[in-house]
Amino acid sequence: MLKVSAHDEYPPKFRIEMQSLMENSNSHSMKGGSSERTPPQSAPKGSLRLLLRFISLFIAWLINITNLWTAGSQLMRLTCSSDIRTTFAAINVFCETDIALYATRAGTDVAHSPLLHSLATRVDALNVDMERVRGILGMDLDPNPDFSTSGQGAHVIPEFTSRSTVQQSRVANEKPLMHVRLPVVVLEDNVFLGDCWEFSGSQGTIGIKLAEPIVITSLSVHYIPSNRLSRTSRSRTPKSLVLWGLVQVGENVPGSFRFAQDFSNAVGSPPPSSVPKNGKFVPILHVQYTPSLEFPTQSFALPTPFLAHQATYEVVIVEVTDNWGGDVTCLYHIGIHGIS
Repeated sequence: MLKVSAHDEYPPKFRIEMQSLMENSNSHSMKGGSSERTPPQSAPKGSLRLLLRFISLFIAWLINITNLWTAGSQLMRLTCSSDIRTTFAAINVFCETDIALYATRAGTDVAHSPLLHSLATRVDALNVDMERVRGILGMDLDPNPDFSTSGQGAHVIPEFTSRSTVQQSRVANEKPLMHVRLPVVVLEDNVFLGDCWEFSGSQGTIGIKLAEPIVITSLSVHYIPSNRLSRTSRSRTPKSLVLWGLVQVGENVPGSFRFAQDFSNAVGSPPPSSVPKNGKFVPILHVQYTPSLEFPTQSFALPTPFLAHQATYEVVIVEVTDNWGGDVTCLYHIGIHGIS
């Protein structure tokens, strides 16, 4: 029987067997580990190329987003401005620039590009919508001020203005009431149904002294949307109008003209003292107005020769030469726009 000292945990024979087993185990593990170890592999070149490609595409996408955001912010700023013509001119310039860039790409058919066709369609629809909204709200499309409003200081010249018709109305069994709407309502830019100036027949004139001498840029005819007009009221809508301007003394008269006395004689009155007896009026603009639901307010720009001439006018006559078949003609606001 073996003796175990106080310092021994296990018997000597057991320690020898355990030591032998541990040595065998270590030798086997080292042999197996050496057979299974493999040298580290380097990253494949394909992954690096893919990463670089992804980075370049992301940078290009970021540049395109920045350009679109810049262009979009400029277009939104112009769209919210009051000058509708400037807005769409800017959009057209943007589109033309975009077409030029798009055409440089190889194999691109600009004329049949679905992207550009869609953009052009949207711009046209936006143009129609803006004009419809402005027409319904009674807003002028000319950004220049309206100098033919009483608020600006304009007033009617009676010697060049046709006589007003007397209107008759009846309430229940009461006697008919006679009332006359004065031509000054033409100088009010707020349009209300029935609040118009009427004169007999399909032809008549109204003389207007503008707030100050201006270079006229356009004329606007304000009216009621056609769906709110009865058949009789629609027939009283002006159809053909001519804008006449008094030429300054000593200024050359281009083309045809009419003497001031011709207009005053037509209404049975002598010429006003503020206008020379031999004063000459020249036709500035001929317009055709059509009753409309979507565009009750219609603007008409002056021809380029008159704009290039830069002549100033302070006294004008709006002549109605025809209406839409009524026995009287009804005028709402007539706007004279220009630059002082």
